[in-house]
Amino acid sequence: MIYTEQGTEHSQSIPLAELIASLPNLVSAPVLVDSVMIGELCDDSRVVGPASLFVAVRGDHHDGHDSLDEAIAGGAVAVVVDHGCIDKQKKSELEAVVLEVEDSRAALGLLAEAFYRYPATEMTMVGITGTNGKTTVSYLIEQTLREIGVQTGVIGTVEYRYILRDGTCVSQPAPLTTPDPVKLQHLLREMADSGVSHVIMEASSHALQQYRLGSLKFDLGIFTNLSQDHLDYHLTMDDYFMAKIRLFTHHMKADGTAVIVAQQSNLAGEEPSARVTELCRMLPITSIVCGATESSDVKLTGHDSTLAGVRCELVDEKGHSYRIESILIGRFNIDNLMTAFSVLAALGYDKARCAELLGRAAGAPGRIEPVRLAGKPDGQPTVVVDYAHTPDALEKVLGALKSLEHERLICVFGCGGDRDELKRPLMGEIAARLADITIVTDDNPRREDPASIRRSVIEGVVRAGLKRRSADWLDHYQPGESGYIEIDGRGTAIHTAVTRGRKGEIVLIAGKGHENYQIVGSETRFFDDMLCAQQSSLAWDLQSLITATGGTLVRESGQSRFGEISTDTRTISENDIFVALQGDQFDGHDFLENAIGGGARCLVVSAVDRLPEADVVCIQVMDTLAALGDLARYRLDRVRPLSQPVVVGLTGSCGKTTVKDMAAAIFSVHWPDRADQPTGRVLKTVGNFNNLIGLPLSLLPVSVQHRILVLEMGMNRPGEIARLAQIGDPDICCITNVQPAHLEGLGTIEGVAAAKGELFERSRTNSVHVVNLDDEHIVGLSKRYSNKVIGFAVTSKGAGRETVVWAENVATDDDGHLNFTLHVGKHNTELYLHTLGLHNVSNCCAAAAIAHAAGIDFETIVAGLEQFRASSRRMERLTSPKGLKILNDSYNANPASMASGLRTLGKLPARTRMAVLGDMLELGKAARDLHRSVGNVAAQSDLSYLALVGEFGQQIKQGAQTSGMDPDRIRVFTDKNNIIDWIEELFGGSHLQPGDWLLVKASRGLALDTVVDQIMERC
Repeated sequence: MIYTEQGTEHSQSIPLAELIASLPNLVSAPVLVDSVMIGELCDDSRVVGPASLFVAVRGDHHDGHDSLDEAIAGGAVAVVVDHGCIDKQKKSELEAVVLEVEDSRAALGLLAEAFYRYPATEMTMVGITGTNGKTTVSYLIEQTLREIGVQTGVIGTVEYRYILRDGTCVSQPAPLTTPDPVKLQHLLREMADSGVSHVIMEASSHALQQYRLGSLKFDLGIFTNLSQDHLDYHLTMDDYFMAKIRLFTHHMKADGTAVIVAQQSNLAGEEPSARVTELCRMLPITSIVCGATESSDVKLTGHDSTLAGVRCELVDEKGHSYRIESILIGRFNIDNLMTAFSVLAALGYDKARCAELLGRAAGAPGRIEPVRLAGKPDGQPTVVVDYAHTPDALEKVLGALKSLEHERLICVFGCGGDRDELKRPLMGEIAARLADITIVTDDNPRREDPASIRRSVIEGVVRAGLKRRSADWLDHYQPGESGYIEIDGRGTAIHTAVTRGRKGEIVLIAGKGHENYQIVGSETRFFDDMLCAQQSSLAWDLQSLITATGGTLVRESGQSRFGEISTDTRTISENDIFVALQGDQFDGHDFLENAIGGGARCLVVSAVDRLPEADVVCIQVMDTLAALGDLARYRLDRVRPLSQPVVVGLTGSCGKTTVKDMAAAIFSVHWPDRADQPTGRVLKTVGNFNNLIGLPLSLLPVSVQHRILVLEMGMNRPGEIARLAQIGDPDICCITNVQPAHLEGLGTIEGVAAAKGELFERSRTNSVHVVNLDDEHIVGLSKRYSNKVIGFAVTSKGAGRETVVWAENVATDDDGHLNFTLHVGKHNTELYLHTLGLHNVSNCCAAAAIAHAAGIDFETIVAGLEQFRASSRRMERLTSPKGLKILNDSYNANPASMASGLRTLGKLPARTRMAVLGDMLELGKAARDLHRSVGNVAAQSDLSYLALVGEFGQQIKQGAQTSGMDPDRIRVFTDKNNIIDWIEELFGGSHLQPGDWLLVKASRGLALDTVVDQIMERC
């Protein structure tokens, strides 16, 4: 494998003869190798490049010797093979230098070291082996060294990471605890070249037995413990032990030091740490033993453990005492702290300082790590996740938790498929013995049947005497009772434990810890125990609903936990909560029976006298619409402490939906769907769900997976934006523009500005205001507040203000697509938008300003905008079967967007341009004048034909005629369905031809999208 994930490519070529010198097990090689230069080293024929040395290694599922031809075809100039694996004939046919060795796997490790110039020799190397504790010890050592000021690198189970000279951390996920030889040496070379002085490395038994370390030598080696694991690979515990001790027999410097944790034996025969200690004395290697035994060099003389953390008292070989007080939980973390202390002391650091710093260290993720849950009125259980996936580790973590004050201990765990089958009943027996309730579920089933794995675990559970129980038993559990539950699906099992757990109880989720995936069959899926537990804590229950709404419980049932919030009986699901909204044209109370029939088990109502007789929970509120908004805000308030999502609130007369979609496109590039992350990390308003009903419904799905929420806010009258801002509580507020829209409810454009300005008025003082500096109304609004401002502009006047984002050199191509220079701070680039409409330049700048306010880098902003595509019926470009080009902007309209659409049409290259226009609604007393002004713009936009429909069609015609348009080219229709006849007539007379442009635009109430459908069908 070629390692290229981080840092620079290894570009140095090395003579093959120099690499060969590192191979003591070389059997044969051609004489003429001095002239062969090697540029890459790999053991995967699929990624071989020019001037490569390919090492053919036998694996469990593939033999590299079968891929020699492929490797040579890919550019390999030399290959390393096991002696006797290819015959003379095949060897003579290979067009590459062939090197034969006794063991190609061992040779790969040695060659990798030589190829990367022995990077480990340039750093202090600390190696850790053992069954449990390796990762936590590595984190504790690293965190302490970093506090001291040491530049560190870590190679281990969770990730590979190192610190650059400027303090930046470079990291990547760890597919293996100890990487393959090529990746390992490349990584070490990067660390050495970056100035890393100390590397802490977990050495797995697989890596030690498979020679992945080459001849690497450690300054300090650590043995934590040994218990049953990996017997599917090593077969016996003695084989497993012999693999572990290779760290000391093959990979220690002559002047190195071993730190050994004294442990009491849980295996037949001599205790493993005693065997390692004796081995080190024989080699000889200096050893430091730490533990509670009298002979320990670093002696544990006292300790204490609670849910708040641990305390330990240590005495060194000179009799000096040290105390460590840590937030880590569990008795075994006392051993981990003691081990890290002994290592740091052996490295020569001040012991008192190290004890102090270890007390502040956070430890490793997923190691008895408490999960922060959403707050609930009646409290939550204490939930911890742990990587324990061996009998010994599970016993230790359960023992540690059992010793803490609690009411009952619940253990959720499973066992992995295609792994050591013998440990499954052992782990089941341990869980049954130490936990009050054992929930047996799935881990990584891989290619095994999950039910079969669970049955193996349950054998041990039953052997320990536990009774099988149902999930409902958890609600009626009596003190002193115990039992086990089998649940298919890890997510369901975690949800059950968290939602049914009570205050004072402890829930352990064991087996995966830091891992954020689950392997089912050959598929690797994203799955994170901690996120799953947090999400489960957000589930609606009776007390949460009452707290959120401030309502009164008027009817109880046996139900206390519920599904999702719904306002539509047509889409309601089993166990949902139905909120009976009331409006001018509907009343949800008329559908209460439908809701119950659809599965609702909780009703939120204002009229209790209309409740049907049914065994469902009923909560009465003063106003169900207000309750819906309160439920959404309550949900947001519970999510925020867990995942800190950024909330964007945006409003404006025009463009808010497009800006929302543009901003979401940028955020989706920054937070893409990936295999190692939850899907859908960007939440945005769906469609036009932007009012007092739609925004809460858009916000209610918020979960711990979401990183950003983009909420569109619309209104018809004063006070609505204020309420929407109260519900959404945005961190970033944007008003796109203020135009004469909704004048029927707002009176004047000043009324529009005041209503839109409620977004700024109701925002927190630490929120960011994104301001359109081209709009005097918005500029005036922003000056009233002291909030941080990110300004954007497209005009020279706006750009002359304190502008952060602006556009210049705006142009369109032959298809009407926009290109311009986008500036964001000190950065700029030529940007090409796959959308039409000059107004979209301002929309683009608004979205870029929002993203900049959210901390998104310039390259991501550009990539997101270039990926943006307009939503349906918003300057949507279509081509009819006969070649007519259509600008479908039928979603909505106001005077500003109408003028922009017409001007965009006028700039498009065509022989003939035609517009189909309908009314702009909710303009109040100014409607007639504003429609006449649209006619003026139409005449000035070089149109050939104008089709009008609606109450104000005559006013548009008057304006167009006044500005000089030929009245014979203007028609006003009483029925929009007749417009298509005129268009067909124009086509028939060649007045319209393929390549000509047609704009369709009106307020949504006129539904001109049906005209577009007719054009696409008949033209």
